[in-house]
Amino acid sequence: MRRRSFSIGTLSDIGYVKKTNQDRVLIKIGEEQFGEFGLFLIADGMGGLTDGHRASELVMREFIDWWNNNLFSIINGSGELDIDRIDRELNELIFHINKEIIRYGKSIDSKVGTTLSMLFIYRNEYIVKHIGDSRIYRIKNEVTRLTEDHSWVSEQIRQGRMNEKEAVNHPKSHVLLQCIGVRESLNIFEKKGRVLEEDIFLLCSDGFYNLLMKDEILDMVREYRVKDEDIQSKVEELMEKVKIRGAFDNASVILICQNYGKEKTGIFEKLKALVSYWG
Repeated sequence: MRRRSFSIGTLSDIGYVKKTNQDRVLIKIGEEQFGEFGLFLIADGMGGLTDGHRASELVMREFIDWWNNNLFSIINGSGELDIDRIDRELNELIFHINKEIIRYGKSIDSKVGTTLSMLFIYRNEYIVKHIGDSRIYRIKNEVTRLTEDHSWVSEQIRQGRMNEKEAVNHPKSHVLLQCIGVRESLNIFEKKGRVLEEDIFLLCSDGFYNLLMKDEILDMVREYRVKDEDIQSKVEELMEKVKIRGAFDNASVILICQNYGKEKTGIFEKLKALVSYWG
């Protein structure tokens, strides 16, 4: 396996309507013999619920604590991370976070919730953990969604009662069937797969993807590849389109590109190997 580094672009914007930004973004990068590996996460605090930003912040704090105190103890006899154990621990962590947010909500006598979309990349494998309607995409020759929305309209689409065009402007388009911090029961959407060298990954909240077409994202990626431009500037271009179109919600995005044998670019090019970013 060739040595890898990441180029990462990220932004989180309050938008023009909401009074606070309840989105939170987390990026953690580590390094081993085959290059960089990473944890990437977006949590969108529920705007219709009290203290949504506190729920998304709690998600960030718990994942940072897990990274700092647990991750590097998950090493097998050959000195590699045990990917299966990481998978199990991430589930345990999410269930723990759910209980903590429920406990906090009870302490203030109110409902508190957040979405969670998480991507962990190690060598040529990825793990996805997801709850809610933020999204993770994989980009190669097309834009492929890796997650399924836990929303009322998405359930209608899956049951064949509605098409995607009808879902976009439906009055219940923002109704979630599942998020972290509302119910004790939790059904985590999970996916694992192989990472190819040409793969690019995109994580974003609904305030970002609702105002963009897949073709616009794909065109940006193609332009980045051809012109070898700074990835952060491409993310800023996409966010500018979101803002021109109204930015009626908080909007957050992480764009992750892989480099093999060339210098990395992006917002983290001058930072050390372990970083966190909160939007």
